[in-house]
Amino acid sequence: MLFTGFCFLCAPSGSEGSLGLCALALSPNQRYLAVSEKAQKASITVFDLHQEHGMKRNVLTAGDFLVQEFLCMAFSPDSKYLIGQSGAPQWLLVFWSWEKNKILATE
Repeated sequence: MLFTGFCFLCAPSGSEGSLGLCALALSPNQRYLAVSEKAQKASITVFDLHQEHGMKRNVLTAGDFLVQEFLCMAFSPDSKYLIGQSGAPQWLLVFWSWEKNKILATE
């Protein structure tokens, strides 16, 4: 399975409690934008770009894992799944069915 995504350096900004934005991923169908934020409990927000003002669709986390940042993310070719790579020291790989807000696998 091939994934498309972008990796960026963390930059200050974001929601309350955020320590900065870390990565962006645009879905292959160009409908969804995933934005990761560094925080005590990192999150990825998926926006629907076809809705007015890019309506927020879902907020993903690593569940019970203590992840502070996701450095890279990518959508699956059908845009139904999202994979995210956390930073040090865990270097956890998380695979979501993002529309269901369900973690399918971790490595």
